[in-house]
Parts: sequence; structure tokens; C-alpha cells
Amino acid sequence: MRFQVKWPRYTVTNIAFMLLFMFILLLPLAFINLHGGDVSENENRMLAVRPPLSYLFEHPRDFIAQFDGYINDNIGFRDSFVELYSLLKKLENNVQYTDGQYLMLIGEQGHHYFADTNGWMISKFQGRPFVSEQQMQIMANGLNAVKYYLDEQSIPLVVMFMVDKETIYPEFYPKSIMRGFEPIPLDIITDYVKNNTDVDVFNIKDNLLSAKNEYPVFDKVGDAAGILSHYNEIGAFFSYQNLIEHINVYMPEIQAFSIDDVEITYTDRGSYPNIPDVRLTKDLTYGQLGREFFDKSPSAGVAYQNVDTQLPTILIMRDSYMGNANYMSRYIPEHFGTTILFHWREMPNLYALVEHFKPDIVVFESAERELSGFADIVASLQNQN
Repeated sequence: MRFQVKWPRYTVTNIAFMLLFMFILLLPLAFINLHGGDVSENENRMLAVRPPLSYLFEHPRDFIAQFDGYINDNIGFRDSFVELYSLLKKLENNVQYTDGQYLMLIGEQGHHYFADTNGWMISKFQGRPFVSEQQMQIMANGLNAVKYYLDEQSIPLVVMFMVDKETIYPEFYPKSIMRGFEPIPLDIITDYVKNNTDVDVFNIKDNLLSAKNEYPVFDKVGDAAGILSHYNEIGAFFSYQNLIEHINVYMPEIQAFSIDDVEITYTDRGSYPNIPDVRLTKDLTYGQLGREFFDKSPSAGVAYQNVDTQLPTILIMRDSYMGNANYMSRYIPEHFGTTILFHWREMPNLYALVEHFKPDIVVFESAERELSGFADIVASLQNQN
């Protein structure tokens, strides 16, 4: 017995319907925002940016997750559906948006504030603790262990905590969100470490509050890359001065540049107006070292070498506030023979890094909003040495 396969008959109507269906599915892709990162006023946040293609090979898992968020946020006609959804929710008198990569708030006079995933930084602004007392205790214990280890080798330790924009410009935060009482959580964390360790620790809040009377230390809406979470280049310069004040206690020969040593210009970058650009008026005396500098190192970071190699060596465990080339790391290599920077996630290798590079001073730096993770990773150093 022979069997015959009967293929379905496609009528003109069937084919036309399938083509129309495929066209409707693919049409939004033709109008996708190729770069992302725009501000959605309807949702009061910044939309996800397209992840770099290099992530596909270097961090495939992160690439897939970020690309999914990018597609969801930037697909064609999405704005129209968001407006419709917003209208329907307003009818219910219950509007809330928590989807997307990050939450961004639009405050007074158009100021933008980074609120991070699901907007948890709003509760920080309201004064709710974001680092537990147990975390503060284990961070203090970890810092004491590091200081004891470095003291044995006569190496000073300086710890600096950065600030988020709402800490310096609370007056432009959305008025519907009430600020918490003083002292703010950042000051509580700083004071706890001061009172429970012998470490030289400080935060840059007072320094930037003073500077903002004459200069903008955070941008109104972010820079050309859409970065809302960092200070600008002026804020970076005054933060650098604050750090050098503490380094000067241990190395009196190191003096910070003054505001007269830099030139400040303001330019528009894309849709971001009046972005400050800060440059030393003198020629740089250092250059970046190649990757071979880290060949026998426990980890790889970034390093700069001064033309005067007899100057001291500094080892910095940092995050993006320090590591961005337009921020503090633009000035620090002017004062040191070798400047070596690692992200503080490399902190478990600290003792090996100190043994390998033999620095004359060590600096820890962390963003305000990252202090919970910073505390946990510093705690891991308590039992290593």
C-alpha cells in the first residue's frame, strides 16, 4: 500500500493573510531606536541602551539580558502603547512604572536623577538605611584588618566615599518625594567607620556642597553618554582636591592643583547642554602603561607612569568615579611615579597586589550607592591575612 502525503492547498487569501501577519510582526523592528538611552517622560525614566557588540563575546550572559531590555524599551511604536497604557492607568488613578533597565526621575527645572533598578535609591533619599548595621560592622572589621596589615609595612590607607547627585542637589529632587532627616545614611556610614576603626575615612559631601555655590558639580541631565549617576568633570576635580588633602597628611610633598591650574569650558554634546570640560593648563607628565605591566600580577587593571619615576607609587581600589579617564584619574598620576588602579571587586586579591606592586600608599574609593556591596567585599579581607 502506498501512502501519499497531501500538502495543504494555499489559496491567495491564505498567503496574503500570512504575509500580512509577518509584516505586522516585523514592522516594529523597522522603527526601532538603534541606540536607545532616550528619556521616556511618560514613564519618568531612562530607556535601556543597546549593549556593546563586544559583550556578545566577552560577557554573553550580560549581553543577552541587556539586549532583551534594549529591545523591550526601544521597539517601534512602543511610545504610543505606553501613552495608551498611561491613559488607562490614570483612569484607575493608579500610575506606577517599574519596568525597564533603570528608573530615572525627572525633578524640578528638568533635573534628572538616577534611581537605579526598580528605583531603590528613592528610599535612600527618604533616609532609609541601605547598609545594615551588621554590614557596617563587618566593613569596619575588614578595614581594621587591612590597616593592621598595611601599618606593619608603613603604608598609609585612605578610604573615600563618593556621593550621588541627590545628596548634593536635593532641592531639585521631585517635590512629591520627601527627603529623610539628617544625618543622611551616607554620613551615618562614614561616622560609623570613623568611630570603629583607626582608618582615615571621609566622604566628599561637604566638599562638593561648598563647591556647588560657584560651580555646577553635577550636570542637569547627564553627559553625552547619558550618564546620570556620576558627578561631572568639575565635581571630579574638587573630589580630587579632597583626596589629595588626606594624602598630604602622609606625604606633605604632594600638593593638589588649584582651580587656577585648570581651564573650564562648557560645550553642548548632542542633546546635553552646557557640559563642562576641565583640562590642566600644563602638559601631562604621565602616560598609560601597556598590558605587559600586569603580566605577573594577580589581576589586571590600569596603570600610569610619570616621567619622574622616583615619585611614590599609589595603589587604588576604585569604581567608575575614580576610574573614568575624565575624572580623578586624570590628575592623580601627575603626583606619583606609578599609579595603579583596580576595581574594588578585585579586593580579595588586595594582599597579593600589595606584595607584588609594593605601593607607598593605598586608597579605597566607592560610590555612595555601592557601599552595601563594598562593605561585603571588604569584609572578606578580615580573615585573609
